[in-house]
Amino acid sequence: MTLRHAVVLALLSLTPLPLRADRAEPGSRELKEAPGRAVAPRPPVDSEELLQPALVVPAPSLLLVVPGDLRIAPREGGFVALVPGAGGPSFTAFREDGTIEASLFSPGHAVERWWLSPDGKRVAWVSGGTLYTATAGAKAMDSLGAAPIEDLAFTRDGAHLVFVRDGVAVIRTVADRTERTVRAEPGLLLGGAAVLSADGKTLFALAGPDTPVPDGLARAGAPAADGLASADLTAAEPVLKRCFQASGSTLRTLTLSPDGLSLAFIQAAGKPPEALRLFTPASGDVRTLARAPMIEHPVFTADGSRMAFSGRAANGRMQAWSAATVPDVTKGVYVTRQLAELEGREILHPAPAAGGGFWLLVKDADGKAMRVGRVK
Repeated sequence: MTLRHAVVLALLSLTPLPLRADRAEPGSRELKEAPGRAVAPRPPVDSEELLQPALVVPAPSLLLVVPGDLRIAPREGGFVALVPGAGGPSFTAFREDGTIEASLFSPGHAVERWWLSPDGKRVAWVSGGTLYTATAGAKAMDSLGAAPIEDLAFTRDGAHLVFVRDGVAVIRTVADRTERTVRAEPGLLLGGAAVLSADGKTLFALAGPDTPVPDGLARAGAPAADGLASADLTAAEPVLKRCFQASGSTLRTLTLSPDGLSLAFIQAAGKPPEALRLFTPASGDVRTLARAPMIEHPVFTADGSRMAFSGRAANGRMQAWSAATVPDVTKGVYVTRQLAELEGREILHPAPAAGGGFWLLVKDADGKAMRVGRVK
């Protein structure tokens, strides 16, 4: 098999579907194309025009950095990784060349999940079922009580943490350590992620039906979400109510676009492929950016023009990809491209780097360890 054929097969599994006017699911907002957007006549998805990958996919440059988990976060010109050590793990800032800039904080205990604020000045993490946070360079940490059931999101200014805990959405203000909670309407359970709009006036969360749990059994993990809920925080008593539903599917992850106008999530219908989708609350538009047997770690670039993600390719390996958030007007599709390739390796968790390009996690050939890489 030639390199060209291999790349073509890899891209086939991530070929996005063209824009289409989907039929609305019962109880959902109508899925429709963005009004006023001129799109040229669209060829079939399997037309030759869509099967023109680059002959050469760039190889990532590898750094001598071995993180302690499957996560990296961009910070200024470099990145942050959780680095294991004799005294416990440390949140460590690295320069662009992979040399250590500073240790941001050493919690002194195991870290199960962690997040870095967009300005790189605060880190939050979960250990032993408790949520903690600390300012970069500080000597002490704050305990915020029970951990989120899944994900956590910082607002862009780093002033608030947003997450779901004990069935309610929590907005934690960093400066005065106060919390505001918002409940879902009756018959609705919140999923594992929530985000705050750019203006701070609207709260969004994954949500699903409040299905009965058999007597004697506790609900494990986050409830299965089949849609989104929103709440007007300017109201006297805000309540999260359904604003989108995808019947027969489950949704996971929730990411706010840099301009604050769209929400991205992964949608699965019980069997492959999964879809990376973009929802615009103001209009109710839902667009499919990419499809793959598995999609993980979606993140917007700084300008919001693309989303990077991990996607399982036709060869069965997870690779790093990006998808445009605006359709190509000549093709009528959201163009995807593979970001990097290294023979026999899986490439995961792409994170946009300052000045362009992406930080990546590259598995060693034996699959037992990860190294940080970069592609420009």
